[in-house]
Amino acid sequence: MLADKLIEQKTLADFDAVYRTKIDGLLSLLACCDEDKLQHLVLFSSAAGFYGNPGQSDYAIANDILNKTAYRFKALHPTAQVLSFNWGPWDGGMVTAELKRMFNDRGVYIIPLDAGAELFASEMAADSNRCVQILVGNDMGGEPANNQENSAKKPLVSRFTKSLLAANNAFLKDHQIAGNAVFPTVCAIAMMVETALQTYPDYYYLGLQNYQLFKGIVFDGNESGDYIIELTWQQETPDQLTIAAKICSDNGAGKVVFNYAAILLLAKKRLPLLTYNAQLPDLIIDKQSSATQLYRNGTLFHGPSLQGIQAVNQCDQNGLILSCQIDAMVSDLSGEFALHTSNIFANDLVYQAMLVWVRQQLGLGSLPSATLSWTVYDEVTLGQPFYLLLTITEQQGSKVVGDVCLIAADKKILAEVRGVTVTCSENLNNLFTAATVKNDVNHDR
Repeated sequence: MLADKLIEQKTLADFDAVYRTKIDGLLSLLACCDEDKLQHLVLFSSAAGFYGNPGQSDYAIANDILNKTAYRFKALHPTAQVLSFNWGPWDGGMVTAELKRMFNDRGVYIIPLDAGAELFASEMAADSNRCVQILVGNDMGGEPANNQENSAKKPLVSRFTKSLLAANNAFLKDHQIAGNAVFPTVCAIAMMVETALQTYPDYYYLGLQNYQLFKGIVFDGNESGDYIIELTWQQETPDQLTIAAKICSDNGAGKVVFNYAAILLLAKKRLPLLTYNAQLPDLIIDKQSSATQLYRNGTLFHGPSLQGIQAVNQCDQNGLILSCQIDAMVSDLSGEFALHTSNIFANDLVYQAMLVWVRQQLGLGSLPSATLSWTVYDEVTLGQPFYLLLTITEQQGSKVVGDVCLIAADKKILAEVRGVTVTCSENLNNLFTAATVKNDVNHDR
């Protein structure tokens, strides 16, 4: 139901006809259900609800209430699959040939019937529900294209809103500094990657470039709760897709805060596995006391679920070699993160290695700030022993940079990480020590 008019020209009857069709319709359906037993709640919202659209204040309000209802329902019924599709215009139905020409002239993305249906079916069939609101398309107001060529090259931007609660991710209690849970860098990467793979389901994740941490998420009671994940199409070849991804939030005063960003590389096929040809020490599977001490003496602040280092095989001024293994039990604590897509527990050891080297060689605490590139050949599986090799490439002032390689027991390279940058500070030593004391108390309990 539409009654498109500028708001000053709308009557209450116009507004009610559009608004109540969506809202009363939803309330009527929910009234017929036992909400605690509902397995799927799928709402057809509109891009107009996300961006707004001139003449459609009533339609935009109604559709955004569908979005907010989806978030509320998911919070109350976390086991249900809840999806609110913010559809742009489809290539059919209400979009006549005349409307299609108008949308093309404005640079508005028109959803192909097959692609839209495939996306819907894929999201419905997913065995997890980590993104309640799904935006398909761009601003329906569009932008006038100077010519056909520029319109064809216009990047497609998709924005998704994700609710992020520490209570839904049990492992965060093992990643605390100064008494507050801190969102790990690898989780920010995983959140961007999972959103990209949901948006482009025919692709695999190959890795990233230029990851940056701007203002990290700290669960201190002042965090946003809702975060925007923005994906911008950059470049496409027959086999590969490049996406600029970023996570941002509202500071509560209407100002956008940028939290994390990276360039994601997707492809139709995985990269072939490579073999590490140099000599390696024996892989140590049984946890050594020296490794346990890293998590108790203030070198690392990580709690039990994130303590994947089994042994320090070697550590000198050039780097270190670690033996690592992730306990299969951590799958119960992974919360909203799919470990088969991004094993956050294994990937976090990349940054832990930097912290270990800085503490042992420089006597300082450190935290990650950027990563130049991360190439994924295969994900580390739970229970899989692997090596972690760190080579220090730069040390200047408070900045230390290194390259990290994850290698399986059979010497197959699982991932190569370049330009891992940490910022060092003596002030972090006391914070890490305090965190390890708290971890020990919680572990003993």
